[in-house]
Amino acid sequence: MAAGDPTAVRASGLRPGFYALAVFVAGALLAALSFPQFVAALARVAGDPVVAAIGAGDQVDDRRAARALRSRVGAAKWWATPQDKADLALLQLWQARQMDLDRQSGQRRLMLDRAVESAREAIALDAGNPYLWMRLAEGLFLRDGLSPAMAAAVTRSMALGPTAQPMILPRLEMAFMLDARLTDDQRAVVAEQIRLAALWHPDWLVAYARQRYALGIVRRALAATPDRLATFDSLWDETRPGS
Repeated sequence: MAAGDPTAVRASGLRPGFYALAVFVAGALLAALSFPQFVAALARVAGDPVVAAIGAGDQVDDRRAARALRSRVGAAKWWATPQDKADLALLQLWQARQMDLDRQSGQRRLMLDRAVESAREAIALDAGNPYLWMRLAEGLFLRDGLSPAMAAAVTRSMALGPTAQPMILPRLEMAFMLDARLTDDQRAVVAEQIRLAALWHPDWLVAYARQRYALGIVRRALAATPDRLATFDSLWDETRPGS
């Protein structure tokens, strides 16, 4: 384009303003998107120590637990994450456990309904997380007892995270209680979890199997791994009451 062309002058004159506007719009969009996350993070802070304490099995008082519950509800209103929903379910289950089974049965049921719903909302945001399925199984157990829905949640957790060691034995304890309600496919999942437990925690597996009268279930699963079956049988005999 020739020097002095008025079109070139207009184009070059518009270019800086256009880029400035683009940067401003991008910055505004970024701020708009990050603001809810920032507010959610602030709301979350108050409840973090309590969530950690309950998760570790420590004692907390009702007032702190209620404050933590409000923190997670507030965070979810601004920017819901799977972890917020899972924490909410944890806190709701904790509150339900503190309620008297006779005098507060209605309130307890309502809190368990909320916990199950929170766990399902967490799963909707992160369906591949085995810990969330375990949280759902726990809520279903406390609310409904042993059920096909609980069996589905436990075995789904096993299938998604078979090597998640903190959950292996708690899941097996649930599976032993659920055995009569399991489908053949679910029993196959449980059998694989038993074989992993026999490899990593054989002494604990013996204790859980004895507590839940699951000797037959465990031995059938371990028939596919004779070495693990031999170890299990040896520990079973060694720890037999009165031996």
